[in-house]
Amino acid sequence: MLRKLNKKADEMVSRTKLRKAELEALFVRFLDENRCPVHVANGDVKVMEYAMPSVTPGVYAQLRTSGEVYIGQAADILHRQREHLASGVKLWALGVWPIHEASDRRRYAFETELIARALRKGYVLANIQKCEGVKQP
Repeated sequence: MLRKLNKKADEMVSRTKLRKAELEALFVRFLDENRCPVHVANGDVKVMEYAMPSVTPGVYAQLRTSGEVYIGQAADILHRQREHLASGVKLWALGVWPIHEASDRRRYAFETELIARALRKGYVLANIQKCEGVKQP
């Protein structure tokens, strides 16, 4: 009986790892297709600090441990990621498109475009409220 339980537990862990690897591969493909210049393959804030300057305005995409993708924009992406992590969000990966312009308009437009692209690809979005008004497949 104990062997059966251990085998089931091993299978569950294996499925989770496979699921994570598959999701990460799809996410990286999405980032590459959309010419994402900054990939952070870890949800650790220290890794994020190393990967980008302290103040980076732009658009970001998170692959969350729930399997959902969150696409957002911020005037300071690193600060925004700290807020997400402090609220309990857990990440497997992060992509960042820096947009250094005085106006927020370009960030909002690119965020909306990325959301539309993610929906067309069939991603489950965590911030579905941002999808209102975005053409869905």
